[in-house]
Amino acid sequence: MTGPTLPEPTLPEPTLPKPTRIEKPSCLACGASGRPAFRGTRDYMCGTPGSYDYWTCPSCQLIWVSPQPTQRELLRLYEQNYGVRQHAPEVAAADVGSVKQAVRRAVLAGQEGYPDVAGPLGPALSLFGKSIGWVPPIGDRARYHLGLLFPPNRPAGKLLDIGCGLGWYVRIMRDWGWDACGLEPDGNTARKGREMYQVPIFEGDINEPDFPDEHFDAISIRHVLEHVSDPHALLSRCRRLLKPGGWLGIATPNGRGLASRWFGQWWRGLCGPWHLHLFGPDSLRKVLEANAYEVKRVRTLSRPAHWVYTASQQIRQGVYRPEVNPPSCWWFHGLEVALNSLTGDFGEELEAVAEKPRIAG
Repeated sequence: MTGPTLPEPTLPEPTLPKPTRIEKPSCLACGASGRPAFRGTRDYMCGTPGSYDYWTCPSCQLIWVSPQPTQRELLRLYEQNYGVRQHAPEVAAADVGSVKQAVRRAVLAGQEGYPDVAGPLGPALSLFGKSIGWVPPIGDRARYHLGLLFPPNRPAGKLLDIGCGLGWYVRIMRDWGWDACGLEPDGNTARKGREMYQVPIFEGDINEPDFPDEHFDAISIRHVLEHVSDPHALLSRCRRLLKPGGWLGIATPNGRGLASRWFGQWWRGLCGPWHLHLFGPDSLRKVLEANAYEVKRVRTLSRPAHWVYTASQQIRQGVYRPEVNPPSCWWFHGLEVALNSLTGDFGEELEAVAEKPRIAG
């Protein structure tokens, strides 16, 4: 005889991994529903596995990744891959006695209110600097190619550079009289930067250091906003940290630039998972105004157009190597400069300057 049939053992339900990406169907700048733009883009910078889909806003033309990695996943990716891409230029001190530095001091004294050139000819040299600073190559070099991100002088002002990398911008600002510090989420990069440039760099994200409210006169966000999963939270926190009338400077790739329109999914600026939001002039202005900033100026620049074109060509051909500088393409650069002079939104780099409103009375 056979015994009774035993029931099949009940196995526990398999534990599924928690999702590592977050759907973002709507534009964070204006709230409109997004439309698919570029499917299956790859990480050509660091070669991380997987692919990323970009969406675009039909109203303000913001471009963004959806679904996006979670904050924990992003931190893991940055720790593993991104630190090796940090830029470390040589930085000349502000008081170096050379003709180049004398011209720089003259331009910054005449146009940005920095201390006059020493000596009896100081006032005349400052007036000279105010005049020649409008010549683009001279003014650009005088500001270390920082454009609007070289702030007007505020004696002994406190400045925070968010996502400072190795801290070379902090070094420049300290040399020009700012009480400047940096904030860098990658601990290895922060430690290396403190040693390399001898500047104060805090480790962590914008919420971790215990900065008091209304502490800073200026905050710079240089090529960081495109990496942030929640730009509203970052800009809101910056507003709390700024003093009334405080200066905010932003530089980011222009998602409405000529190369973006020309190359589409092969544009150098599309770089999931690193570039999560690609702003244009309209969308950046909307995000700043939504966070109660007074927008002073928004512009685009064509300075990197000559290499962005060839880098994008290499990405399309599958031969791009980020450690090798791509050759220059000056006809494309000239075309972009010409178009940008007509509309103001074709440049590769987007800059904005805003202020925290002053308290009435």
